[in-house]
Amino acid sequence: MSTIENDYKIKLDHYVSVNFDTFVKVVDEIGGITLPVKQYEMREMNRIAYNEGFKRLEEYGEEVLLDGEQALLYCRIRKCDTDGDVSRTRRQRQFIAGLINKTRDITVSQAISIVNTLKKYVKTDCSSSEIVSLATKAIKNKWYNYEINTLTLPKEENRMDYKGNAWVWIVDYPADAIALQKEIYGSTNIELSTERKTAVDVVRSGETGTTQP
Repeated sequence: MSTIENDYKIKLDHYVSVNFDTFVKVVDEIGGITLPVKQYEMREMNRIAYNEGFKRLEEYGEEVLLDGEQALLYCRIRKCDTDGDVSRTRRQRQFIAGLINKTRDITVSQAISIVNTLKKYVKTDCSSSEIVSLATKAIKNKWYNYEINTLTLPKEENRMDYKGNAWVWIVDYPADAIALQKEIYGSTNIELSTERKTAVDVVRSGETGTTQP
């Protein structure tokens, strides 16, 4: 949380973390999740499923019901896309939207039951009572009807591919922080010099040293 707050100059109130081991259990506990699956994504998922002993996916389309293992594969695959991790994060955002859509048909009592079941599978700084309170408000106020906005960071114009000992993105974090602040708050408190030299500029020019805000 400190790293994200420092790099992007935003305030995070809480966090929820689910690792790959518990990911499958979470999806299965809610009865699976419906997601859009393209044909090439299905092929890549089945290739990995064959190697790892998972159940094959038999269909593709705009609304495909995935169990926990299949949803995990959906969120993990990336080598089938020309843009690699960008499309992987797109699928992960679609997964989150699918989880929100899943709440449309549950009651408050069901939400409390699900929270009590799932809390052992996640790591969070929220108490069980806080999660139940949020879930109750979300259902009563129909938060699932709110428009979901997504943003890929680092933005394409603020990053460059770099391959040394490993493949990484060189990122202009100050410019990205402005983009994220505007997306969340509608404005930014960051001012950048027109003559500044970014991390991307430094790498492209082959220079070493520090960058200027």
